[in-house]
Parts: sequence; C-alpha cells; structure tokens
Amino acid sequence: MLKFDYKNTGITPEEMQAASAKVKVAYDTLVNKTGAGNDFLGWLKWPVDYDKAEFELVKKCAKEIRANSQVLVVIGIGGSYLGAKAVIEALKGYFPTKEDVEIIFAGHTLSSTYTSQLLAYLENKDFSINVISKSGTTTEPAIAFRLFKELLVKKYGDDRRTEIIHLTETKEEKEAPAEKKNKYGVKVGDLFSMSWGYEQTNVDFFQVVELVGESSVKIREVYPEFESKAVSGMSEDRTYKITSEILPPASRSIFIKDQEHGDLKRISTYNNDTYIKIDSHHAYKCNGDTCTEYVSWYA
Repeated sequence: MLKFDYKNTGITPEEMQAASAKVKVAYDTLVNKTGAGNDFLGWLKWPVDYDKAEFELVKKCAKEIRANSQVLVVIGIGGSYLGAKAVIEALKGYFPTKEDVEIIFAGHTLSSTYTSQLLAYLENKDFSINVISKSGTTTEPAIAFRLFKELLVKKYGDDRRTEIIHLTETKEEKEAPAEKKNKYGVKVGDLFSMSWGYEQTNVDFFQVVELVGESSVKIREVYPEFESKAVSGMSEDRTYKITSEILPPASRSIFIKDQEHGDLKRISTYNNDTYIKIDSHHAYKCNGDTCTEYVSWYA
C-alpha cells in the first residue's frame, strides 16, 4: 500500500480535513462514472480486470528473453514506449544490475548518430527486439525496426526472427472493420459526409477507425469513389460509393490533425440523424450503399 507523508509540505492537518469532503465527492464521481469524460475510465479496472491468459504469455516471453538475451531493444515512439520507460525507471532505477537484461529504447528518434552507435553496441551482445506500433507505418519505428532486424538476422540467421516480438495489429485486423457498434449504432468503417462552403460547395468524407467508449470515435478524412453527373458548367451531382472497408487516409486534411491514427470526436443526434461536429460544421452518417452530394465551384 502507498502512504503519503505530507509533514514537510506546509499543509496542515486542518487543511487536509477541510479538503476531505471535496476529495470524497471527486472520488465518488470517478468510481461511479458520473462526471464528464466517463467514456474514458476503462483504466479503473485494469489492476483486476485484465486478460489473465495473455499475462501468463507475457511472463513466459519475459523468462525466455532473460534466458537468451543480454539486451532487449524496445522499438516504439510516444505512448508506445514512454509508459514502459517511466515504470521501469521508477521501479528499477536508471541503470541495470549485472543480473538484469538491459533494456534500450529505439525508434523514437531519427538521429543517425544514436542509431549507428546502438547498432555498434549490439554487435557483440545477444539481443532481442520488441517492436511496438499500432499502425506499423510510423516513420521512426519503421526505420529502426528494419535496421535492427537486419542486424539480428546477420548475427543469428533467419531462424532468430523469432526473437522479434511484434505488438501491433495484423493486416487483417487493421483492414477488417469491427462489427461492434456503440449506442448510436456506429461501427468502425462507417462514413460521415460534410457539405460546407459559401461561394462554392465542398464535400468531405470522414471514416470511423476506432470506437472510444459509447459516445466517441476516432475519424480520418478519406476519399471514397464516386461518379459525377454534371448539373451546370460549374457544378455537379456526385454519387459516392459507401463502403465499410477501411479506406486509406487522405494525403492532407484541413480538418483532421492526426491522419494516421484519427482525431477524437463525439457523436450526437438530432431528429434521428447521427452526426459529428467538425469545427463549425456537421458531418452526417451515411446510410445505404451510395450517397449523392451536390458540389459546386467558381472560376
């Protein structure tokens, strides 16, 4: 159990007691999930509600790494490595003991100096690779993985490819939309269309790539296939093909900041229409096999 000693904080027992009522309200709001952002409280049960079988596999894998490797190279960037790094440093200190497997992080930088020196450092050491990437396409980890895999195969041959631990989605998992729906009936793969503009009418499409709780989703801007039918010299009706297949993200977007993983948005309804607010516009859920939109432009 963790204990908090506030003797040297300058906070008096009276002040602590005065704050206890507010703390109790905050605690109850958290555990009862009645406050804002309650869609994001799945972590509350993680210490007890986790995949026990998967945890046993993790421990087995850790035992094999300790038996066969002096170094574990963890390749990832951002949240793919910072959480693990923080916990390791908090529990074990910054430097390993002789009995420990040394854990080194890579793929979080494009520094050629860091990477080349680490490759040289591993030349005479037994090592394993743990690559962590949700999409498998993020630039820094992708480059690092190729370089360290090449060294691993060079040192041990193709049979040591088993010393590479992948934490990512398979191609099938990434491309196959999940059939799970949230309370609005929205699922991964659903498309939302948004018509906007003043002197000209623009149409943009956004696809759900992840469900977040019951009321939020992550979306990317995409370009679905369409057929055009001219209305005038500077306008046309476009009939878009609605598909639940995961489409490649648009090369650029003025509305979505993270086109790789998707931006987090909340779902709303009005008059039985399901929509997502994007800036000052509304993108409405596409139903059926096609969606016809009017587009116009000026010379």
